[in-house]
Amino acid sequence: MEKQPAGQDGHSDEEILGLLDENVREWCIRQLEGRFTPPQRMAVPLIHDGKNVLICSPTGSGKTLSAFLATLRAECEVVLVTGSHDTMLPSVAGGTVERYDRGGYTVVHGDQAVDDHGTLIIGHDHPAIEIDMARFPCFLYGQGAVRGKDLIVMPAANPLSPGVIINAARSQDFLSPILRRVDAGSLQPVVEVDGEAVVLPPLAGIRRFA
Repeated sequence: MEKQPAGQDGHSDEEILGLLDENVREWCIRQLEGRFTPPQRMAVPLIHDGKNVLICSPTGSGKTLSAFLATLRAECEVVLVTGSHDTMLPSVAGGTVERYDRGGYTVVHGDQAVDDHGTLIIGHDHPAIEIDMARFPCFLYGQGAVRGKDLIVMPAANPLSPGVIINAARSQDFLSPILRRVDAGSLQPVVEVDGEAVVLPPLAGIRRFA
């Protein structure tokens, strides 16, 4: 196993392996040859230390594995939030919840209205935006958009899901009752470009070019 030096890409491979549980470490050596991607070398130590981490990197760069590696080491609880089209999830996963509240955040699928909540994180509509005839999955962010609480709408996690184009979207165009009740024009798309999060103007401004 070749040692990966630390640098701008984060910690070395050996340092990452040293953070992991013995069984997880053996799996990484066997399946990954003990090598990690730059996002993993940067994110795993932070997640391991209990930091909140947002990873923006290309598909296939190891974002999901970063979270799982650190979660398995830290023995954190994995919570699956069910939704309207997850009918098989409870039987496969062994249990789900309709909402998850932690640290001032509320995670729900988004197919039903929510009354009492913190910063709201939802899916359901899974936005995407078209730029120069290319489609980009995107987040939607609304500061104080729902009863004074921030709103974050997640893009589709599955690369096979194209997402819903939101360039010209208005409140009534969304499926989620939560989004139908907010001023869609104030929501800002956030896209990942070359590993960086790019915050675009609110939808009200983007509509003029749609």
